[in-house]
Amino acid sequence: MESEIVQIRRVCEDSRFTPYMKPHRDRVEADAKSIYVGNVEYKSTENDLRAHFGGCGTIERISIITDHFSGHPKGYAYVQFSVKEEQQKALALSGSELNGRAITVAPKRTNFRNMGLMRGRSRPMLAKYVFYKPKKMDRMGRM
Repeated sequence: MESEIVQIRRVCEDSRFTPYMKPHRDRVEADAKSIYVGNVEYKSTENDLRAHFGGCGTIERISIITDHFSGHPKGYAYVQFSVKEEQQKALALSGSELNGRAITVAPKRTNFRNMGLMRGRSRPMLAKYVFYKPKKMDRMGRM
């Protein structure tokens, strides 16, 4: 009975953070093998990118980022390779021409949750408390 309790505790300790940490670790590992490709011609397809970066190594995934509402490409893409060394080879293609445009190639950044917390709508809501100015009153004591 005690050996079962010890075994259950060991399993619980080992897997305590696994459900939350595993997706993050997988994303960081995938981002380490990925590149950002900027200034991509809007008519470029996945096959164009595959042909351009195919000499660097095995491509696992290509994502051409599109506008959420219209579905038109935004002009950049992400390419994920199978090994980090292949990503390093692809970085050398920065400045090369793809469909008549000089593309920018950079390592993909890993985005973390809540990094943009003080951006957008939340900032003005907090600003009224940080930058509070008392309103002026007239002679009758009204605002």
